[in-house]
Amino acid sequence: MTAAQFAAHFRDHSLRLALGAAVVLLLAARLGYGLLESRYGQAFRSVPLPRGSLEKLPQVLGEWQGHPQPMKAAIIKATDTDDHVSRFYRSAREPTGVSLWIGYGGRLRDMLPHRPEVCYPANGYTLEEERHVQLKTSDGTLLPCRILYFARGGLQAERVVVLNYYLVDGEYSPDVSLLRTRAMRFQAGGRYVVQVQISSIYDPLRHQPDAAVRGFAEASADAIRETVQAAVRTASPLAGKEPK
Repeated sequence: MTAAQFAAHFRDHSLRLALGAAVVLLLAARLGYGLLESRYGQAFRSVPLPRGSLEKLPQVLGEWQGHPQPMKAAIIKATDTDDHVSRFYRSAREPTGVSLWIGYGGRLRDMLPHRPEVCYPANGYTLEEERHVQLKTSDGTLLPCRILYFARGGLQAERVVVLNYYLVDGEYSPDVSLLRTRAMRFQAGGRYVVQVQISSIYDPLRHQPDAAVRGFAEASADAIRETVQAAVRTASPLAGKEPK
């Protein structure tokens, strides 16, 4: 074998080794991704609740009086929730009132797309501002949440402020970061996730245009948490025990 033939043979052999290694790495990556995707999808599956479980949330929350706010079946189906509450609450100090949506999710992957910054722009609104704030519930617990301000022009011009947070196994989170963290830890069983959205029409010239959603969030958080926990304990006593 000449030097040139040896060099060519060596290059071909090295190329085959490199291609073989690449295939092995791709297969390993694919297998690892499949396992991760499977674990990721299964790690956050909420305890199943019978429909209507969350309707036990009180109609009266402090100074707020609530009334059912029915939604179309097609919209409810699109939210990918296992159970939900949709109501309108009003108080003497906040005559414009607020709309409350609570969605109890089955799987993490189904909850992720349904966020205000995704759904409102898809319906013609423009996100003008977003704030991260910390409120306090009636028992003094810190409530981290996001407040988003949307506007829509045209013949039906309006401005909407939305306060959004999640309740994940008894812990509050302003966004989906806590859901992702819990899922990546592969914790399974005894779980639930709830999304809470509180919205209201607002006047940008008002001194506190988000006063209504803030006030209601503080007044309702404890009752929402207690209602969810009671429903989960009833559905699965062991699952209702939150991690310490």
